[in-house]
Amino acid sequence: MAILERVDARRAVFDRFVEEYLDRLYSAAYRYTRNVADAEDLTQETLVRAWAHLDPSRSEPELRAWVWKILVNLWLDHGRRRAVRELVPTDPDALPEPEPSSASEHEALRRLTRSDVREAIDSLPERFRLPVMLADIDGFSYDEIAEQLDVPVGTVTSRIRRGRLALRRLLWPAAASEGIETDLICREAASLLAEYCRGKSRPAETAFVEAHLKRCVRCQEAERTERELAQALRARSCRLHAPPALRAFGRRIPDASALALVH
Repeated sequence: MAILERVDARRAVFDRFVEEYLDRLYSAAYRYTRNVADAEDLTQETLVRAWAHLDPSRSEPELRAWVWKILVNLWLDHGRRRAVRELVPTDPDALPEPEPSSASEHEALRRLTRSDVREAIDSLPERFRLPVMLADIDGFSYDEIAEQLDVPVGTVTSRIRRGRLALRRLLWPAAASEGIETDLICREAASLLAEYCRGKSRPAETAFVEAHLKRCVRCQEAERTERELAQALRARSCRLHAPPALRAFGRRIPDASALALVH
């Protein structure tokens, strides 16, 4: 009976996770695989492994980050066996410089569709695409992403910075063609804007950026563009409802485990 009681405790945690996060987990799997059938398979395998190694004492944020690490690792394992065609040069710095545009980046934002954002994200090389999605769509911290990808935090920071730069070039050519780094102070502020606009900058960095923004009109425009980029990624990213069969599969996993214990 003690074993069944422990299973019940784990099941309560697992059931809550499936109810709360399955749609997001499936959406992430679809963004990675770009294929419905593969996304369902990846989600199923993630749930099975999560149940097998579930520690019910984890906090909800810890549990979510841990399950996403399983998802990411499974995807990377599958991806190594597949030739994924990249639609832009491997190095975002190699993207051609955009032609000047008469439309402002803010007008361009209003014309962006979910398809525009999805195609831009899909065009990123995998080593930049995955960290950007984990940070800007799934909302994980750099430390959590470093743990999920098993790379140093500095590597995560660099890949996200370069991935975001590539997205700006793809989505807003006019904004990308207007550099704001007119002097050393602007250059420093520009390097911190992405984290500041996402509420992830450190207190000293926040104070520096806010003080600079009060007196620099060009950096104020850059801040607006950066916030709109973050908003576009969140609002126009792929968000799907898990198929009913997938949800039923998730609910059956603990039942199968309990029956195995009884018999």
